[in-house]
Amino acid sequence: MEDATSVVPDLDEIGLVLAALLDGERAWFWWCAGATAPGLPMLATPLSLDPKMARLRTRIARNPRPDEARAITGLVHATPDGLHLISHGATADDLAQIAAWVQAHHEAYPDLRRLRGLSLRAVSASGTVTAVFEDDALWASVPAADAADLADHAAEVLDDLYDGDEAWFWMSPRGSDGRACLVLSARDSDRRSQRFAALVRDARQRGAVAEGSLQGIARRDGETVALITTVAAKGWADTVAALIGQHGARFQDLSGCALRYMKGGAVKKTIPLPPHRDLAETVALLTSGGGWFWFTTAASHGGPLLVVRPDRERLKAAAVAAGGSGKSARGRLEVDSGAVTFVTSKGDGVRDAIMAWAREEARRWPGLRRLKGATVRSDA
Repeated sequence: MEDATSVVPDLDEIGLVLAALLDGERAWFWWCAGATAPGLPMLATPLSLDPKMARLRTRIARNPRPDEARAITGLVHATPDGLHLISHGATADDLAQIAAWVQAHHEAYPDLRRLRGLSLRAVSASGTVTAVFEDDALWASVPAADAADLADHAAEVLDDLYDGDEAWFWMSPRGSDGRACLVLSARDSDRRSQRFAALVRDARQRGAVAEGSLQGIARRDGETVALITTVAAKGWADTVAALIGQHGARFQDLSGCALRYMKGGAVKKTIPLPPHRDLAETVALLTSGGGWFWFTTAASHGGPLLVVRPDRERLKAAAVAAGGSGKSARGRLEVDSGAVTFVTSKGDGVRDAIMAWAREEARRWPGLRRLKGATVRSDA
């Protein structure tokens, strides 16, 4: 049973219900142009959460309107062509009134643009469609639903998190553009995760894959971010590496993050982002004057690794952390007008090994393509 506050909807909530509908999904709706403030002329609840319309009926009962005000109730059906609103007694006037209402409020509540170009369908008692009302001219001043840049939105949320702040997160190894995808929604402004659910559905509808995805809470801990989840996820480090590498500085704050696996309300394991998956500083130094490098054919994770740091002390610490027992080389990394040169006393085979490693890692870290054409010079 809903409490008193949960049955008082606002335009944000109505917009979220509509924006979150994927093709094939449905919701209940109620429309009454004569509703009076603080009531709303439109109410909506997802069919999946309100199968018997009990929640919608409760909200209708608490929504102020004159006794004589006419209203229609029915189903919203999301289709590839837009939303179909299906109701007994629907008229062309209802369509015009809904369009005028959206025009008046879409700038402040962009999710209402999901109603743009809707098809209003009147049905008989048996469910047969008796009339279809559509009019593109009514929506001329309403922009199409905003296909917001999910990466930009996630970056803004990440940047706004202060120490101890939390956000809902969902990440996928491949989004609609082929790159890793991250969805974030700050918990302090999205307590019931409605905005988060709408964003995830948006990402999924655009093509982000569910296979290999991970969901949980991102918490800012000082300079780092903890990804808290109840799933013992595989491949999370590859996805985080791809987010940092493919999206540039927008997700730089994920560098040095850790996964916290929770079970029974307690932290069972904390897994730092492995050194071979955190190449942010190495890639950055390839464009900012170089530094000192260390390369091994087999770090502790079993594969090759190139580490670049601005000074020898930090390079030594990074090399120790990477570990391993492979053949290694170290020296200076010089960057001049985009040309990269490795200066080392162990030049034999180093370039070919680094190039092979860079070609593989460039899928996650496109910045490593700057190594193409790199040369090796002996410091002997």
